[in-house]
Amino acid sequence: MNINSLVWLAIFFSVSSYTPSIKLFNGQDLSGCHSDVPEIDNASDVKNPFIVRNGVLVSLGAPAGHLITNEVFKNYRLKLRYRFAGKPSSCGVLVHASTPRALYKMFPQSIEVQMMRENAGDFWCIAEDITVLMIISFAHWGCAWVDFAGFGI
Repeated sequence: MNINSLVWLAIFFSVSSYTPSIKLFNGQDLSGCHSDVPEIDNASDVKNPFIVRNGVLVSLGAPAGHLITNEVFKNYRLKLRYRFAGKPSSCGVLVHASTPRALYKMFPQSIEVQMMRENAGDFWCIAEDITVLMIISFAHWGCAWVDFAGFGI
């Protein structure tokens, strides 16, 4: 993974369970979310790698970390669009995250919806076996959606 490459995530999230969509990113700031960046724990001068630039959520790639919603969701469809501003590298969306920093003192227990070039749409279980009754995914370069139903850890 090339964590120094600039990754632009133009994310248009929606969460639904037979209800109207909920926008998780307002295009102006990171309200409704918080970041988990281990390197910031011991160094107050380290910048948060997640910013909003021209209405787009941007991950600067370093230091490594995660942006986490403050609310919990279930039985939803997550829709997003993304692109790499530089050379494509590894990235993904971690869903159903629970125990923080469960793997390598970095990654939360979760399912990663992989968006890495040539592996977009793969699911990686992080830190525990996960049982899901139904996952439907669609991914191609720059666009993805995932439906989750009957999730359990």
